[in-house]
Amino acid sequence: MSTLKDVAKRAGVSIATVSYCLNNTKTVKAATRDKIMQAIEELNYIPNASAKSLKSESSKMFGVIFPDIDDLFYSEILEGIVANAENKGYSLNISFSYNSPKQERKLINQFIGKNIDGLILITCQPGNSEYFEKSIVRNNIPTVFLEHFPNNIDANFLGFDNYNTCYSLTNQLIEKGYSNIMLISGYKEFFSERECIRGFSDAYEDLDLALPSGRIVELQRTKEAAFRKSMLRIVNAPPEAIITSSQQIAKGIVEAFNLCNIRIPQETCIITLGEECWNESNYLPNLLHTSRTAYTLGKYSVEVLIKNLAHPTFFEKAFMLFKDNVIDNPLQIP
Repeated sequence: MSTLKDVAKRAGVSIATVSYCLNNTKTVKAATRDKIMQAIEELNYIPNASAKSLKSESSKMFGVIFPDIDDLFYSEILEGIVANAENKGYSLNISFSYNSPKQERKLINQFIGKNIDGLILITCQPGNSEYFEKSIVRNNIPTVFLEHFPNNIDANFLGFDNYNTCYSLTNQLIEKGYSNIMLISGYKEFFSERECIRGFSDAYEDLDLALPSGRIVELQRTKEAAFRKSMLRIVNAPPEAIITSSQQIAKGIVEAFNLCNIRIPQETCIITLGEECWNESNYLPNLLHTSRTAYTLGKYSVEVLIKNLAHPTFFEKAFMLFKDNVIDNPLQIP
C-alpha cells in the first residue's frame, strides 16, 4: 500500500506539502496541487487508511457521492438519504462527481481519509471494479451502491427493477396497437440502463416480434445529449411511442419536439421512468411516468448501511430491486 512518502516522491514535493494539500491546512499552489492529486491517483493512495483501522469510535458520518443534482430522480433519492440519516443521528458529507471518474475516485479517497462510517454512491465508473476492490473492499468501508453496480464487488446494491418495468411498458404499448416504439436510454455499461435494454428486447422476443434495427438508442444520460440526438435522428421521423430510462432524457426529447412542433402524445407517446412531480407538470405536460418511489430508495439505503455497520462480519450484503407501480398497475396509455 502506498504511503504519504511515496506520494511526495512521485509528485516531487515534500511530505509536509502533501499533508497541507490533503488537509487544507496551508495554501498550496494550483500546479503543485495538481501534481499531488495526479500522484495520488497513480499510486491509489488512501489517506489515513491505517488510522481508520486503529480508530474504534464512530465518526457518525456518511459520505454521499452522486453524479449530479440536476436529475429530479437523484434529488428525490438524496432527500430520502438526508431525512433518514438525520433521524438516525448521522451527519452527511455530500459531494458530486459530475460524471467524472477521476473526480469520483478523488472524493472516495478523501472520504476514507476522513474516517467516514460508510459510503452511499451512484457511481459513474461501474466498470472500474479493480479500484473499488482496492479502495473500498480492502479498507472495509461499508458501502451502498445505488442504480449502478460494479461487477464482482462484495457490496450492497439498491436500485429499481428496470427490466420488468421496460418489459411491462413495451407489452402495454404493443397491446394498445403501437408498432413503432423506441427505447432511449443511457449506456448499457450501467446496470440500470442495461436492464432497460434487456427488458425492452425480451418483450419483443417473447411476443415473437422482430425488433427492427435502430429502435434502441444509447446516449449520455443528460438533457443536452437527448436534445442533440433527437434533433439529429428522431424529429424527422418521430416514432409512435418512446420509452426513456430517465427524466433528464425525457426533458431533452420534449425540448426538441416542442421546437419542431411535434405534439405529445397525439403524434408521439412518451413514457419516462421516474416520478411525476407537481413542479414539473407544466414543464413536462402529457408525459407518462412510472411512479417510482426514489425517496424510499434513498431512505432504505441508510437502513442498509446502518445494519452493515452493526454487523460488519456476518452481515449478508443486500441486493434489492424496488418495483415501479406500473408493473402491477398498467398506465392509461392513449
